Amino acid sequence: MQRYEAILFLIHHRFNLTTGRKKNVIGSLRDYEYCASVILNAWCVKAPFNTPQTTMRQVNLEGFESPPTTVISALVAAAAGNTLNPSMTPAIGPGTGEVFSPFELDAALFAKFRDLKTRAMALTGEICISLLNLIDDLSLRKRVDARFRPWFRALLSCATGKDLKDFFEDLSVTVVEPLIEMRVSIDPLFDLLDRAVAQNFTSSYDMQVWSALMAGMRPCVSRFSMGHAPRSFQDSDAEDDY
Repeated sequence: MQRYEAILFLIHHRFNLTTGRKKNVIGSLRDYEYCASVILNAWCVKAPFNTPQTTMRQVNLEGFESPPTTVISALVAAAAGNTLNPSMTPAIGPGTGEVFSPFELDAALFAKFRDLKTRAMALTGEICISLLNLIDDLSLRKRVDARFRPWFRALLSCATGKDLKDFFEDLSVTVVEPLIEMRVSIDPLFDLLDRAVAQNFTSSYDMQVWSALMAGMRPCVSRFSMGHAPRSFQDSDAEDDY
């Protein structure tokens, strides 16, 4: 059921899963399904019309094994003629007659992402300096410094466009591949990036928006990076050209 929901989400938003304009997108169908489930949980509308009726996604992102208690489950159960729990019934807007779609991206959240992107890009240099100061290894600092600024802008831009149609292509080409070239492990770098951003965003509101953005981006970056050979975060300097 959860895989079915993820595939429907990919189809609904017409994600480009084929060869991209730049390079072949790295990823399998399971990778796309995983990221679709991440986005469904992190960036989609949870409750229409300010009701608690559809705050219902509890997802196992590891193996896609637990049946999701979502609107899709309710619709499928209804089609099978099963009796529905009232908490699982599709939400209908007052006077509209329209069934709430669990696939709709949260427009208000994405507006916050775009606003944050503007401020974060203006602070790219400061965030880069803060991040480099958190890295002890000299060779690693050189690799990150050489690529950080365009990579950080790409990270911010990946989920702030008009739609997510090219999300996987942009993720693979502009975010994941530069990370592989830096030869860093994803999670330690993102941990340090969170600290660097926190040093430059004094507002708790900005950090909440940043956390919401990373809730969708970080798992997808980590998943797509799995197609490459893993490297240690404190990698050897033996292969550096510096």
